[in-house]
Amino acid sequence: MDRQLIENKERNILILHIAFAALCVVILMVPLGLPIGIRLFALVVIYNLAIPGIGLWLKHNDWVDLWLFVFPFSLFMVLPDWFLCSGLGVLVYPEDSFIKIGPIPVYMAFMWTIPLILIILAGKQVQKHISQRTAYICVATVSLLIFGVAEQTMWALPSWSSQNVMIINHWAVYLVIPEMLLGLSAYIAYEKIKYKTILKKAMTAFLIMLLFWFNLVFFYFFVEKVLLELQIL
Repeated sequence: MDRQLIENKERNILILHIAFAALCVVILMVPLGLPIGIRLFALVVIYNLAIPGIGLWLKHNDWVDLWLFVFPFSLFMVLPDWFLCSGLGVLVYPEDSFIKIGPIPVYMAFMWTIPLILIILAGKQVQKHISQRTAYICVATVSLLIFGVAEQTMWALPSWSSQNVMIINHWAVYLVIPEMLLGLSAYIAYEKIKYKTILKKAMTAFLIMLLFWFNLVFFYFFVEKVLLELQIL
C-alpha cells in the first residue's frame, strides 16, 4: 500500500477522534437542558455514522471493515450488561427517562464500538511499526487504560455504576481482567477475520461476547465469593 495513503489514514483517524472528543466535551459539559441519556445516544449515533460514512467518503475501506466487526459486537454486549443488572444486581443505570432495552439504556448498544475501535487501531499501529508481541502488550495496556478511565468517569455523568461488589476508585475489581481480555480477544479475532464476510464477522463478534460473559461470571465468583470470603482481599 502506498506510504502516503497510510499516513493520510493515520492522520485522518486521529483528526476524527480529536474532533469527536471535542464534541463530547461540548455535549456532555455544556448545560443543554437534555437528559444525559439523550446526549449519550446522540454521541454514539454520530460516532457510528462517522466511522463508516467518512471511511466510505475517503475510500478508507479498512475503517468500514473494522466497524462492521465492532458494531454487531456492541449490539450483542447488551446481553452481558443485562445479566449484570438483572442477574447479579451488580450494575446499575440511572433512570433518565430514555429508551431502554430491559434495564439497559439503548445508547449502550452502540457505545462499545468506540473503545474497541481505539484498542484495535492502537494494536495495529504498534504491530506495523514495532512487533506483534509488543502489539499484544499495547492492546492489554490500552484496554486497561480506556476501560479504567470509563469506569472512573461515566458514573459522574451519571451513566452506569457498579454496586454490591468490591470497588476501588469506582472500578469493580472483578471487571479488571475481563475487560483487559476483551480488548485482547477482540484484537486477535479481528486480525483473523478482517475483510471476511459480514456473517463471519457477526458470528465471531458473538463468540467474543460469550467469552467476555464467561470471564465476567468467572471473575465475579473468584473475586467476590472466593477471595473475599477467604479474606484474601
